[in-house]
Amino acid sequence: MRKILIAALLVAAALPALAQDTGFYTPPVVSVPKVTTAPRLDGIIEPNEWAAAVPLSPFVLLGGRALPTRPTSVFIMYDEHNLYIGAILNDPGAAQLKADTAERDGPVWEDDDLELFFDTDDQRKSYIHLAVNAKGIQYDALMKDKTADYRWRAEAATMVDGWSVELELPFANDLAPAPGIAWGLSVARHVASDGELSSWDRTLKSFHDVAEFGSMIFATEPLSLQVASLGSLWLGKNTAQLVLQNSGNQAFTGKINTRVMSRDKYGHFFGVTKVSVPPTGRISQDVAYSIYQDGFSTVAHSLTDGAGKTVWRTAPYPVMTPEVAPNIAAVEKTLAAATRAWAMLPKGEAKTRLQGDLDALTVQWRYLIAQYRDRAKVSRTELEGLAQFADKLRGEAEMLENQIKAAKVTGALPSFTVAGVTSLQHVFADERSVEPGVAPTLDACRNETEALQVVVLPFR
Repeated sequence: MRKILIAALLVAAALPALAQDTGFYTPPVVSVPKVTTAPRLDGIIEPNEWAAAVPLSPFVLLGGRALPTRPTSVFIMYDEHNLYIGAILNDPGAAQLKADTAERDGPVWEDDDLELFFDTDDQRKSYIHLAVNAKGIQYDALMKDKTADYRWRAEAATMVDGWSVELELPFANDLAPAPGIAWGLSVARHVASDGELSSWDRTLKSFHDVAEFGSMIFATEPLSLQVASLGSLWLGKNTAQLVLQNSGNQAFTGKINTRVMSRDKYGHFFGVTKVSVPPTGRISQDVAYSIYQDGFSTVAHSLTDGAGKTVWRTAPYPVMTPEVAPNIAAVEKTLAAATRAWAMLPKGEAKTRLQGDLDALTVQWRYLIAQYRDRAKVSRTELEGLAQFADKLRGEAEMLENQIKAAKVTGALPSFTVAGVTSLQHVFADERSVEPGVAPTLDACRNETEALQVVVLPFR
């Protein structure tokens, strides 16, 4: 028994720690190009009118744990007098778009709407809040003070698969900011049919969290970048595809930096891809990256120029896969505790039988670790199977630990244990009968308050 356990502990020592190190967050950045021709404001995104604009990177759901089910494409540019923003808000349920608010400064956020937040001081202390619904009804406020009014125009249009909107935002004193000036920026969306909330930056609890805002830079480099594909967002090797367009008369040389953040340093990845875009050129660039750990990770891409200055960056995109490692670690911890308790049992029938159970569980645990080592090569279905097996093994290890502790007290094998469980299902006494020779079981019954219940479970 001791040899088996020691070997198992040596295997466990090779597993990564389980601390969550995914709090790292660097807000997105976009460099906004200056143009000479303004779009015609009619709510319809004409490709030729917005060809020189830079697209924002894809949105992330509020909370940062998943991607939205309805994509949002936002384009931004400016000239000497105005900032221009266009958006295509895809929605297969376009016929059911909600746009009940009809008056200026009404609750457009309750409708299908696009919201914009500008921190023109770039201090993350205050912001201007603009919103427009699918009918083009406008809302504006200084933070949450809607008595503040601003000069701006918005036109919306309904499409077969969603809606679109164009905005014209005049600069103060009719003068554009100097090249290189940065504003805090957040662009967000509300889908009324199911309440889906998503944004360009990663906001955790509210769109109004100014500390989470991204940055827009009034560009000195006439460069735009678009995420064509994020890759498979799965364990192992992945490839994202980015499209770079250089509207200037000089070649652009820089680097695409890719960062993967997992639950600890063993799962982190950082890669660099050198890029060069000829004058007035457009290239498609594949960017390779790897996801090493199961569970929750994030992937972010950024672009730096020749001087190392960041000119574009995405929000951290979530990667969620079935999680196995925490249950493996929990089984190891439980088995270690059970072994210590078993070692203190007096010799006899109970100790001999429980040793066999410990050996059997340890063998299963080592098998799980062996399968887990090849997680980067398994399919999603196979990994889900490993996660379910790990969860089952964890429950069995906890049950065995309780048996050993009970045997330590009584000196004999117990016939039942007491465990706290959450509610599982409705069970009524008249719905089942106990057959002769079948050991009875007691299921946890649901209650309205979802309170913790104590349930007696027979050992079998």
